[in-house]
Amino acid sequence: MKQNTLIVTILFLICNIGFIKAQCPAGQVELSLEIETDQYGYEIYWEIVPAGNNCGVSTIASGGNTNVGCSGGGLQTASAGSGYANNTNINEGPYCVTENSSFDLIYVDDYGDGGGEFELFINGLQIKSFEALTSANLTFPFEAKEPLAFDASIYNLSTPYLYEIEGTRIVEGILFNHGATTITSLDINYQIDNDPIQTSSLTGLNISNFEAYTFIHPISWVATEGLYTIKIWASNLNGNFDMDTSNDELALNIEVGLGRKNIIDQYLTIAPIITEIGNSSNGLDKPTDLDFHPVLNKKELWVINKRLEADGSSVSVF
Repeated sequence: MKQNTLIVTILFLICNIGFIKAQCPAGQVELSLEIETDQYGYEIYWEIVPAGNNCGVSTIASGGNTNVGCSGGGLQTASAGSGYANNTNINEGPYCVTENSSFDLIYVDDYGDGGGEFELFINGLQIKSFEALTSANLTFPFEAKEPLAFDASIYNLSTPYLYEIEGTRIVEGILFNHGATTITSLDINYQIDNDPIQTSSLTGLNISNFEAYTFIHPISWVATEGLYTIKIWASNLNGNFDMDTSNDELALNIEVGLGRKNIIDQYLTIAPIITEIGNSSNGLDKPTDLDFHPVLNKKELWVINKRLEADGSSVSVF
């Protein structure tokens, strides 16, 4: 009797686990979303529809504040208490959608200033990241298919810069793993014009799906005066070819010129006296640039404050 009870219990657990982790039928994949709201989460409404459809036409999935809905972009009529909470991460789905089909994520913002961030996953693997910045209505297209097994790109080259002075320059940038497989080794390659390719093998890495990795190529470039094109790309991903060559290479034009000597010591004959003319009490908040009033006899110094994205920049005048 105990044995029969045990068998029934196991079957019950198996059935329930199967129900919880139910997979989509053949020809379909699981689509899920991770949504991050700003301090006004109730302003967000979104839908997923077949590509090209308007909001509300053949809707596959939706979420957020239904009081905003498809037509509420920029109306500024929504109020807190409906939809998503503020400054919160929300998981939506999974939804079964037809594999390899094209869809649109339609974003509607009540206030019209954006504020939602969306990460899309197919069968648990991230394929897209969308950020709604400054609009009442936005459409983000995507395809319902898993990422390729091996797919990496160089999307930023931080050094050398577009304008350099002569000297030894490191080659540093950011690589992004679009693929499904965690990258543990790869080659970073760069070439200046038609000079020999400089290749470096990096091992012991752990770059997961949809993650970035900052690299420094160990072979520096000795820059002399002139105009150059630098190309940089990744290859040999875990010993495999990159399966999407369309996004592999990043190329930049760089101008190298002669450096200028620091001649300020020729004018300063005594130690300078530093006088503070402004601080946070005068409105300074992450100052990033300064200039003088074009009419110099006004004797005004303008300081640009970066501040925060939600607040916008500002100018302090001294």
